[in-house]
Amino acid sequence: MKYEKNLVSVIIPTYNCEGYITKCVESIENQTYKNIEIVICDDCSKDNTREVIKDLEKKYNNIVVLYNDKNLKAAATRNKCIEVAKGEFIAIQDADDYSALNRIEKEVDFLLKNANIDYVCAGAFIFEDDKICGKRVAQEKVLEDKDFCKGMPCIHGTALFRRSAIEKVKGYRVDKMTVRGQDFDMIVRMQINNLKGYRMSECLYYYREDVNAFKRRKFKNRFNEYKMRKMYYKQLNLTFFQRLHRFRPLFVAFIPKGVLKFYRRKKEKKNTNYADRIKVAQVLRGMVIGGIETFLMNVCRNIDKNKFQIDFIYFDTKENFYDNELRNMGINIHYVPKTKNILKHILCLRKKFKDERYDVVHGHSSWYNGVVLFSAWLARIKTRISHSHSTSDGKSNNMTRSIYRKLSKFLIYTFANRFCACGIEAGKYLYYNRKKVQDKVVILKNGIDINKFKNIDNEKVMQEFNLNNNEIILGNISRFEPVKNHEFMLNIAEELVKRNANFKMILVGDGSLIENIKQKIISKNLSN
Repeated sequence: MKYEKNLVSVIIPTYNCEGYITKCVESIENQTYKNIEIVICDDCSKDNTREVIKDLEKKYNNIVVLYNDKNLKAAATRNKCIEVAKGEFIAIQDADDYSALNRIEKEVDFLLKNANIDYVCAGAFIFEDDKICGKRVAQEKVLEDKDFCKGMPCIHGTALFRRSAIEKVKGYRVDKMTVRGQDFDMIVRMQINNLKGYRMSECLYYYREDVNAFKRRKFKNRFNEYKMRKMYYKQLNLTFFQRLHRFRPLFVAFIPKGVLKFYRRKKEKKNTNYADRIKVAQVLRGMVIGGIETFLMNVCRNIDKNKFQIDFIYFDTKENFYDNELRNMGINIHYVPKTKNILKHILCLRKKFKDERYDVVHGHSSWYNGVVLFSAWLARIKTRISHSHSTSDGKSNNMTRSIYRKLSKFLIYTFANRFCACGIEAGKYLYYNRKKVQDKVVILKNGIDINKFKNIDNEKVMQEFNLNNNEIILGNISRFEPVKNHEFMLNIAEELVKRNANFKMILVGDGSLIENIKQKIISKNLSN
């Protein structure tokens, strides 16, 4: 990206966040914007937060870790991070939240294109117990004095500041009054000092708001908030009635926490129609590096998350290559492991589909789609999609397998009401001999986002792999498994050698046959 010469320092104060800090840091490490340093300061955590931070520091080379000798609270801890930070921009990140993968890129892009704006903030998805339950957004605009009359006009964790703006107001104010309201205190001082903030409506952040978040809002903190508002509202250009909002924290302090939480959740869903999203379950073994998985990742990265909620249901409980990125996008992963008892697995799938109340179940497991979609039918899922991604399952054609395929074919035809395939031949493979079904098959080609490859330095790649422009270059990217065509690729290579062709062949992937293919390359004298 053309803007990546601008260093962004992400500051993260931590206190008792051992269960959250890893996901928080990884959401920053995986940003589409790469010129980032992370400054973490632990404020004397009593759990294992420090040990987790030390492991993260060893894993990544752009993390600076600080430790407080005594508990200084958030304002002083953030100031300590800012003093050490080297970035031209300062991004805020709370240790129990995480960011969308394009958050920093979009915010940096906005500030560089709008030199008159001193900081930018964004909307956020609200989640509890790792499930998204709403989102908090407001009108996109340059912030005005009146936007501060009801309190914090944006979510602090979403903010990206120019360093100069923070320095002008001398950072966060350390005071008893700012133990919990240091975020509002700093940006209201920016407003008084004619520094401009901009509020984006796009959700670029995931904000944790569980029962503990409401419990932390004690009467003492509410009273301090009232005093802060009373002090600053005199300096803002507010009407008499707008200034009356200074009493709001005192009123809210007497509302039971459960009632306050219920009202907040209802408002978030009503204002955003978040509850009306179509809820889709993608069902497969796991998100390893493969063609199906890459196809699904491209869908997840580009789909409108305001309209669709995507969940993944795995047959395998092990951690997969794409899992961190999926979680950072706010996508839930559920596990329903396969068992030898298929009936038991059907009942477990049915329970999961029913409990999560999916609108759509999308199966990606070839013949096993029959079992998946039968389970979805039992759970009364309205839309049940079978997706064929191959022309073979790589298994032998013995009698047991033949019976299994015929039974699966019957289940697919009976319980799927939508049929997809990556190509015509893949459609014929899974849906053959059923003309009515083949007429309904939708071909979804495995598209690639070519914009990712526009800025690749071809000369550098050629040098890295010892290639030159006079050679024919043949590339194959696929898992080293029986269903792929590596044997055929080696036959092509042998034929080209016989014809004295000047070529190089590159095979990219991983899998159970990789050592076998390496040995065959040697035995066929194709090592060069």
